[in-house]
Amino acid sequence: MIEIEDKIVSTELLTEPFCCDPARCKGMCCVEGDAGAPLEIEEAERLEQEFEAYKPYMKPEGIEVVRKQGFIVVDSDGDYTTPLIGRAECAFSFEENGITLCAIERAYQLGKTDFTYTLVAGSGLALQSSGEGTLSWAEKTEADEQAWYFVGEGNVAGGYLIANVKNPTHTINAGADGLTVGENETPTRWYIIETYVEGVPYYTFRPFSSKDEAGSELTVDGVSLVQIRAIRSSFATSAQIYQ
Repeated sequence: MIEIEDKIVSTELLTEPFCCDPARCKGMCCVEGDAGAPLEIEEAERLEQEFEAYKPYMKPEGIEVVRKQGFIVVDSDGDYTTPLIGRAECAFSFEENGITLCAIERAYQLGKTDFTYTLVAGSGLALQSSGEGTLSWAEKTEADEQAWYFVGEGNVAGGYLIANVKNPTHTINAGADGLTVGENETPTRWYIIETYVEGVPYYTFRPFSSKDEAGSELTVDGVSLVQIRAIRSSFATSAQIYQ
């Protein structure tokens, strides 16, 4: 155990992954402190590339700070961090219902950025492209064969293409001969359906053209229910951006 001011906390806080409870903490980690979230140079470059995607969710003051200071600054310890608004909250933060949130995370949640994901079955196995036009389940790794882009503006805008990171022109397609992964002149757009199993969100995918037809789900070896897990960069980790 360690003491932080008048609180006693477990040392596991320093080593174990955990998820914040914004309803209770109100997102204060994005406000309190004298420095922003730690950054690496390449991550700042990515922030600049994605700026137009998450800028609509930023506060005007934050946008102005980024325009004046850039996407990365050096703090008093000589470390690279995100810039701050008035030596307080992160420039990429905004408030909603009394909670301080992250504009980058909001864009990510709405599919506005090209973050990548793994599709994980209840068994813990990840959906993988074989490179030969087929899909299978395999032990979860960091391999690009298991990483997927969702390309689209959401269910209300025609669904998503599901493209493989290793071969970005290869999408998951449904046809008369079953599922294939590869280039397609008319790639399948998928409608995403959320369901909860013992309080945990799972998803199924139906071709948008048959989104109301039960039994049309994307199914591999009898499994159609998956979790969508973001592949998180070190910036996402340090900025506490979670799925």
